[in-house]
Amino acid sequence: MADSIRIASLSSFSKPKRKRAQATRVIAAKGTRAMLKQPLVALLVLTAFAIAAKALHHFMPGVPLPVLTLGFGVMLGNIVERSVEDAPRRLPFEIPLALGMILLGAQIDGGTIAMLGLGGVIALFSNWILVGLLYLLAVKCKLLPERKGALLATGMTGCGISAVIASAAGDPQSERSDVALGTAIVLACGALGLILLPLIGDTLQLDSETFARWVGVVMPTTAESVMAAARHSEDAFRTTGAYRLLVNLLLGLPVMLYLAHYAPKQERERSVVAGVTRALIGRMPPFVWGLALLAAVGVFGFFAPEERRALGNLTNWAFAVTLVGIGYQTRPVKLWRLGWRTILVCLCIWLLSAGIMLAGLVSL
Repeated sequence: MADSIRIASLSSFSKPKRKRAQATRVIAAKGTRAMLKQPLVALLVLTAFAIAAKALHHFMPGVPLPVLTLGFGVMLGNIVERSVEDAPRRLPFEIPLALGMILLGAQIDGGTIAMLGLGGVIALFSNWILVGLLYLLAVKCKLLPERKGALLATGMTGCGISAVIASAAGDPQSERSDVALGTAIVLACGALGLILLPLIGDTLQLDSETFARWVGVVMPTTAESVMAAARHSEDAFRTTGAYRLLVNLLLGLPVMLYLAHYAPKQERERSVVAGVTRALIGRMPPFVWGLALLAAVGVFGFFAPEERRALGNLTNWAFAVTLVGIGYQTRPVKLWRLGWRTILVCLCIWLLSAGIMLAGLVSL
């Protein structure tokens, strides 16, 4: 009897303690969410994550640093989502991405621009045509719906998420789920390319010019393409930046082709013009203009070799922080639920187009 009374009294005392502990956790969670909504705090958190990934790399030297950084971000994002109620689903990785791309312009010089040449432009348009034909084949084989396949193709040409958003904005029949699916597929192909393309380049012993041309035109994402090139060589790193500048400057062309076919008939002409303008100006990532400006400064020789190296190190850190942020917002299970069949088809198309482009570049 005495024992039961003692247990009852202890439980009565423990209930308020549990309530206070629960209230403390709720307040702490709200405070954490409020802090992470501040851009500066969120950037500091991302930077801390990138430093932690860098430290982890010392214990896992066999894993490429960009791949480890991206995977580390995926792991952290999923852990935070499960352990913190209403945790932020994303952190502002666009800021370090913009900084990295602008600073990348300092690595571009006259020799880099000359390396692009007519061959680089031909390679870019060849990839666009190849991707379009493969998506058309997938539609004909009823692996993809026509309209959705065309929307996804605009992003998989290498123009990325910006092209998908611009195309959907000019097409009233596009759905938000299509944009979400297109974004997921672009990011998935970028992550896969970050892992596979450097391995293939090392196995085939591709020179820096060939590897940069390949990565620069077939990768659907800018950050991953530049980081993949950085794993290969410094020359490939610089040249890939020039290719991504070219891709971003021309991203309005796939959007124009999409809107010319799928915009409402009575508004098609006006929609195409508006779509091109929006793609080239309104929807173009702002960092493109900074990249172009700094590249122009670099072409005229305003950067000494020591300054290029220092800015190159800062660029690599900016992209490392970006990869952590991209990984943090990636939820593999949720991406799979958006449409696993469509994702698989698009991954196969991207792998096939990248393989064909590589075969063509090597044979030249």
